[in-house]
Amino acid sequence: MQAWEWALELRTELLQWWMSDTGRRFGAGWSAGRRRESGINDNIAVIEASKMALAAPFFVTGEMTDLLLHAAQSFPETEFHPSDLPATQGFVLLQKSVPTIDLHHKPLPWRAFAWMPYSHSGRSEDPDSWNGIHLSLYAHRDDDPQRDEAQIEGLNDPHGTLSLVHETPWQFGTTHRTKENFMGGMEANKDISLSDEAFESVMEMLQTIHAFFLLCQQKIGFPQDTMATRPVRKRAMQTNPLNRPIPDVKVITLRRYRDDDDREVDPEMRGREYSHRFIVNAFWRRQWYPSEQRHKPKWIAPYVKGPKDKPLVIKDTAYLWRR
Repeated sequence: MQAWEWALELRTELLQWWMSDTGRRFGAGWSAGRRRESGINDNIAVIEASKMALAAPFFVTGEMTDLLLHAAQSFPETEFHPSDLPATQGFVLLQKSVPTIDLHHKPLPWRAFAWMPYSHSGRSEDPDSWNGIHLSLYAHRDDDPQRDEAQIEGLNDPHGTLSLVHETPWQFGTTHRTKENFMGGMEANKDISLSDEAFESVMEMLQTIHAFFLLCQQKIGFPQDTMATRPVRKRAMQTNPLNRPIPDVKVITLRRYRDDDDREVDPEMRGREYSHRFIVNAFWRRQWYPSEQRHKPKWIAPYVKGPKDKPLVIKDTAYLWRR
């Protein structure tokens, strides 16, 4: 199985898990621990099964994951709107895990995330009634420290390849939340003081995902619809309770804007050998979108320089992020 096919395979696995007795019991326990003020009333197993049944699968290559991590550090403060979404419902699998810490300063890496719109009126089919999205993050079993702790304590691990580590509503029309109005979602954490370090980690998480949404619509992130092999599609079809067509996987890669072979060589650079590739003159710019009547960030990246067969190295001195 190719790496990108895991986006569809793991979406299928999660759908099976959330529909199983184990997943429903886990969802009931998780949901019972939520704070009443969170505004989420449905069982998390119901929410996630609904997501996975219709989510468009995305796979993000390692180079694009590196770019997202750097984009998160300087992503401009931007309101979140429905038009930012690359699909109504989606499931995104990253080739690399993203490091994050929780309220207790424990490592909380995540490898995948999923979303679906929610509406207080209950008419989720009508985009005009959407209040925001429900966002969920998943950790991979290979780098989930919570699973390691459970094994040390001799506890059984009921999860599959991915396990839920965080879920939250994300309201349209809001920017990334400030520390003053941040509220933990679980009852057990309501009296824990949020440190600046933990808050910054949470904000980088949201900014990374928001940057992904916008980069999917721009030339730097090149989405390619790819059909999974027959065995992967067959498993997805057997699991799909709605008997809907199995979608192609959108593979998000880093586009090379210009090849060095196609450009005139600077006389002073002739004979120079590069050990890696790097982004030249890349930055965020606020651009006016008349159709949306607002400014939103646009990633400007003229080209990627360096030999095609060398790895991409993103350095702070290689490009400039602007607000």
